[in-house]
Amino acid sequence: MKHLWTGMLLAGCLGLSTQVAAEDVGGERKSCQAITISTTPETRATLRPIFHTRQVLDLNLSVVFPSDRQFLAGETIVLRFFTPTGHIYQEMTIPVGLPGTTPRERELTGYPFPVAEATPRERFLRTEAGGEWILAVAAPPLPIAGTSITNNSLYGVWRAEAWSQGSSRACQVSFQIAP
Repeated sequence: MKHLWTGMLLAGCLGLSTQVAAEDVGGERKSCQAITISTTPETRATLRPIFHTRQVLDLNLSVVFPSDRQFLAGETIVLRFFTPTGHIYQEMTIPVGLPGTTPRERELTGYPFPVAEATPRERFLRTEAGGEWILAVAAPPLPIAGTSITNNSLYGVWRAEAWSQGSSRACQVSFQIAP
């Protein structure tokens, strides 16, 4: 069954809508629709995806899925950040808990300590066509202040890309980090 979802890239995400086909065919999992970015969990959408390092300590990202997406026990999302020159800056694996359960910590390959699960939360996403219910999985914050981003002047247009387990394509967003 094929669904066409329109997701709005929120705070810091160009303010344009994007369309990604979400499929559940032949065992393939529905891919994410978008990545939202904010400087605080309550930040509203902006048309200027520019984050100034003098004003921002870290960025909060959420990976958006269709509201009917079924998560499996043990599922993960891989989130990658790319510098303005296209080099990978950081990769993090986010363990996803099942909706309605208490988040716990899980052991992940390559991580020295257990990692806290992120539980999908149902939210209403405002779009140009009105809006829709979605599931959002919050990622750990991306620190900006006092990191190699500011220490090495890694300013320019960055890209974040999210890969959900079992999906053949990623969703991505570009944003700018400025001094």
